[in-house]
Amino acid sequence: MSFRFDRAAEEQFLNKPVILEVARQCVEFAKKGYSDRHYKNREIKCQVSWVPTEAFRAGAYVIDDGTHQVRLSYGSAIDIYRDAFVLPETCRRVLIQPEFDPIFNLLSYGNDRQDVLPAGLTPEDAKITIIRLMTTWLFLHEQAHLLQRHGEIAKAEGITELLSHDTGIEDAPADDHELKDRSASVRHAFEFAADYEAITHLLMAESIGGISEATLWCLATGLMCMFRRFYGSSSATIGETPRGSHPHPGARMRMTMNRIEQIFALPDFAPTAKWAGGTKQARAVMDHAVYTADVFWHLRYLGLDARTPFLDVVVSNLAVPPSYQRDIFDAWRSVRADIVSGHLGVGEGVVMFLRAPSVVGVRAEPFASV
Repeated sequence: MSFRFDRAAEEQFLNKPVILEVARQCVEFAKKGYSDRHYKNREIKCQVSWVPTEAFRAGAYVIDDGTHQVRLSYGSAIDIYRDAFVLPETCRRVLIQPEFDPIFNLLSYGNDRQDVLPAGLTPEDAKITIIRLMTTWLFLHEQAHLLQRHGEIAKAEGITELLSHDTGIEDAPADDHELKDRSASVRHAFEFAADYEAITHLLMAESIGGISEATLWCLATGLMCMFRRFYGSSSATIGETPRGSHPHPGARMRMTMNRIEQIFALPDFAPTAKWAGGTKQARAVMDHAVYTADVFWHLRYLGLDARTPFLDVVVSNLAVPPSYQRDIFDAWRSVRADIVSGHLGVGEGVVMFLRAPSVVGVRAEPFASV
């Protein structure tokens, strides 16, 4: 059976002015909730700039007068909306086919492929939740680059080649400009660190109202699509040394899942999860979300009808080369103290800590620092 997506039909549902307005409202809400307190009594100001391009672009810049600027493109809002709309419909209409039994039979969470979406989660609710969470997370990721002063650290370290136009960090799908050596190691470490801070802020805020399995599933699904988009067309394996501007999406997802489990294991946080099973159940929900998102990505964007090796690379416990782990660990250790001491936000509580090279990109237990 061939699975094909009608791109023309999708476009009918992409009311771009409405999508952009929703995205602006989400970002403005996030800025008020997550930014204003950090910048309130500082000379530095934070602003959001929307870039009029339909390419996926996001970035963290310090402009000439010292203002911090989070730049998001119209395309980022449209891509988030497209995934949030098409993925739940794919769950409802496509992934219920018997061809997907070998995947969903492996998972301990969910109703196999008979009902891929979590119980009680409608496609419309999934769409709204993914849009809200991913737009907020993207803003928080860029803000983390600024609060942790990654651009300033790069300049102080003499590695401005990892900056865009020598002024900031740009997050976009991989291009032909491939970083290597220490520049790539530091940039990968920055991305892991921005992911860490963004998910910490987001989960702590979400916990106020209580987090359901459906919300966690939407969060993990959206993040998997986000990381996969950053990955561009790079090779499916993790190299012996860091290269390019972003880590492998599987490594980013694994590190983020580890952080989520750490937070869920905190005594003050555990009661906010609206289910039994603690971190074990959280891991099962996230595994299901990651499998689902990766199958969707392959079918929708790569045009593949069958499961590919890339799925195993992303969802399994990755075989991360020790040399890659050591490069990331050493790069982060060399800059972390400056980042903690100069952090413009809440400080060390949201700054990534790596206890050993071996935790980079692998599945860790909840209380193992990553």
